[in-house]
Amino acid sequence: MSNLNRFKLAWIFSKSAFWIPIIIIFFGSKGIAPDQVFFLLSLYNIFMVVLEYPTGVIGDYFSHKISISLGYLLAGLATFVSIFQLPMYGYYIALFISALGITLVSGSDEALLYKVSKDFKKDFSSLTSISLIVGLITIVAGGFLGSISLNLPVFLDALFYFMSFLIMLTVLDTVKHSSKKSSSSDNIFAFALSGVKYLLSNKKLILLFALNIPLSVLLVSLKWIYNPIFEAYQIPQFYWGLAIGVFSLITIIGTVAYKKIKYFKILSLSLLFITLLVSLSFISNMYVSLFLFSCMIFVLKILDMHYVVEVNYHIKDNMRASLVSLKSLIIRLLLSLYLAFISGVLSNFGINYLFVFTGIIIVSIWLLFLIMYKQRPQK
Repeated sequence: MSNLNRFKLAWIFSKSAFWIPIIIIFFGSKGIAPDQVFFLLSLYNIFMVVLEYPTGVIGDYFSHKISISLGYLLAGLATFVSIFQLPMYGYYIALFISALGITLVSGSDEALLYKVSKDFKKDFSSLTSISLIVGLITIVAGGFLGSISLNLPVFLDALFYFMSFLIMLTVLDTVKHSSKKSSSSDNIFAFALSGVKYLLSNKKLILLFALNIPLSVLLVSLKWIYNPIFEAYQIPQFYWGLAIGVFSLITIIGTVAYKKIKYFKILSLSLLFITLLVSLSFISNMYVSLFLFSCMIFVLKILDMHYVVEVNYHIKDNMRASLVSLKSLIIRLLLSLYLAFISGVLSNFGINYLFVFTGIIIVSIWLLFLIMYKQRPQK
């Protein structure tokens, strides 16, 4: 098996999500109340935000392979120990170790793929689509396995992380990082600062961040938007799982379509996306709205994939993991704000207003940074 295929296999195994359908009742079986579970999940997100950029710097400064391998191992260990009955502080520690493991992988995985791949766009697109399929299959399987034993889905996720770790040990990191450091980055702290300075001095990269991040925030937030959509259209709860599965499949199709599309007008797709998003606020027919929502997800995924790839093309090799992690950090922070925004809009206005307000926000951000890009000289 080639070096690239071994890396792809490790990546795919790490995307299992058996635990998602049973996470609340799993912690409940350990004597943790639902409100405490949501506190744990909030704390986990805080850990992820705090650790995201530093762990990306570690990958660039030392080795992407070491960062990813250690990340898989820590995530596997944290998941595995969660099976046992722990005191509350034990779960805090497990979540911190899990967040550390996941953030060690985040950023470094894209950076290493960029190095070992001969066609980053093609390989990233195929890996993303396969990962989505694996996630979908394991989520469905996790629900059934959880009915047998609540520990079984969690154990399988830990096992898959350990398998990813073992496979990563056989992957070759083709670039020696010590030769990539600049004289201004003699220590890891200076290197971390140089990554931020590099971003701030690169107006094209700032623009790509601004174009990509709002799309990524919306894409990640969809899982919280599904429920109010189904309730607004009075869709029976029996069909919710099926509907989410269909939307997930559309996301996968969008990923595959991006790989197949060689030439397309990004401006036309952007206008189509905004039109579809805003039109959801003015269509009352359930079937038409769900069709437009499906089309919006499809175009959203293509645009997001486009900008993720473009960001990677415009980052220096020795700062790739750092800046990809920095982008992820910004996405996590803005996601928290957007979720609060969703809550406020749904409470005071309703689901229809959410789409038009979101469209206005995205267009405003895009226009602001496009104007700044045109006016600001490159340093």
